[in-house]
Amino acid sequence: MVSAKAWEVQRGPLPLAYAAAYDPPMQVQLSHPTRTVEVKGPKKVKDLLRELNLVVEAHLVIKGDNLVTEDEMLYDGDQIEIRPVISGG
Repeated sequence: MVSAKAWEVQRGPLPLAYAAAYDPPMQVQLSHPTRTVEVKGPKKVKDLLRELNLVVEAHLVIKGDNLVTEDEMLYDGDQIEIRPVISGG
């Protein structure tokens, strides 16, 4: 079975009727309070943060082991962690 990401790269967008059968929703781990939510993709990082009512500039988004920028795409099946930016002095 081809993943939805591979299908998109090879043939363009996967018809929505078939997308759910290929990949589970992305798992988003949040803190404060600690919880995990499922979100359907694909969507940009900044759109995910807005959907979760989080300020883009106040959060770091990690996909797997990599820090991602606000314009990067996230897909179903991705493992995402969102951490608040904390600074002190």
